[in-house]
Amino acid sequence: MFRSSILKSNKHMLIDKNFVKEKTLYMFVEFLKKITYVRTLLIKKYALYICFFLFSFMTSAFSQINTTSWIKNCVKDANNKENCSIAIKNEAEDKDKKKLTISTIFVLKSEENVSSKDKDGKTITTKKPAVMFVANLPLNVDLTVKPQLQIDGKKVLDLIFTYCNQNDGCKAIGSLSNDSIEKMKKGKALSVITRSYGSAQNIKIDFPLKDFDSEFKKI
Repeated sequence: MFRSSILKSNKHMLIDKNFVKEKTLYMFVEFLKKITYVRTLLIKKYALYICFFLFSFMTSAFSQINTTSWIKNCVKDANNKENCSIAIKNEAEDKDKKKLTISTIFVLKSEENVSSKDKDGKTITTKKPAVMFVANLPLNVDLTVKPQLQIDGKKVLDLIFTYCNQNDGCKAIGSLSNDSIEKMKKGKALSVITRSYGSAQNIKIDFPLKDFDSEFKKI
């Protein structure tokens, strides 16, 4: 009888463990669906910009980008049209004193899709000018935590991850408002706040805003 009770107890424990596993798997799948849905919406909204960065900047002269001041950086697309951004990067030294790029950020003028309803209730999509902020962040960042853009220590914008690869790291983007741009022109320092996967501590990546205003006028 005692053994029978143990077997029944173990059986219930097994059922409970299976239930937990199934529940955890279900929650993980739902989370992936949400991430995929958000990224799909983002790709639709910023389709022009994403095509630009996936294709054009693969041939960009990144050697011109430095750590002290913003610089204009231009590439030509498949139609020989010149597309320009301004950029700056953050570097660190490894144990052999070799400089490694931690993050590179870009600001460029582009377009975004805007959806609205006409008088008949039909959805219409139009394009409007937009200023995009792009951050190439290190691999192994926590993709469930939105990177945050700060100017002089104050939050300006939440960024959204689009993809990760070996060449660029993890790319995050956001659309800058006129107010945010003015803060960048007048500010002293820009920071991108992110987090390593599996860590509860934030990582702060700093960039100077020197020459941002003058370089922004060039694009």
